[in-house]
Amino acid sequence: MRLINQATADKICRSQTRRQGRRLNSKGSYSSPSELIRFANVELTARNLQALKKGMMIIMRIMGLDYGSVTVGVAISDELLLTAQGIEVIRRKQENKLRQTLARIEKLIQEYDVNKIVLGYPKHLNNTVGERALKSEKFAERLKARTGLEVILWDERLTTVAAHQVLDQTGMNVKDKALVVDKLAAVLILQGYLDKFNFMKNGEI
Repeated sequence: MRLINQATADKICRSQTRRQGRRLNSKGSYSSPSELIRFANVELTARNLQALKKGMMIIMRIMGLDYGSVTVGVAISDELLLTAQGIEVIRRKQENKLRQTLARIEKLIQEYDVNKIVLGYPKHLNNTVGERALKSEKFAERLKARTGLEVILWDERLTTVAAHQVLDQTGMNVKDKALVVDKLAAVLILQGYLDKFNFMKNGEI
């Protein structure tokens, strides 16, 4: 990306202030932050708004989450929205005790300048919505309410299976695999979204 001038930065900031999440109309490749914003369809953080006002480079990342019964695997994209990196596994003692989990996610969002969340959506193989998927929908609503960010539900069928297969190839024991499988699942969820995002450069996902 290249830097943008003061007038363009002010225009983007005014637009963002008037209507949170408004899409910009520029077309073409990612030649400026405004165009990257349109293709990523993300919200601007307060830090990035200030960067735009100063004509500085902005950083935008997307968070991937694998929501489980007592864990949440977390992955973050790079600034160019090309690759996903595993960050951590957030653990809780009881399934419905989410206060500390949400607080940790919110802290990571601030730390990494996250502008959008991609949440794994565990449908059944026949494409029906079961109990786990319904719980993911409820968690998505809580994420939206807590963070104010867009939350994308991303089909994660077979993602956990794929994560286990990858770890099996490393020769890790069962205990060690249990510590990282949710983080790897989050990576696979987010990478799937990023791959489609980069494939569809002439539109939005």
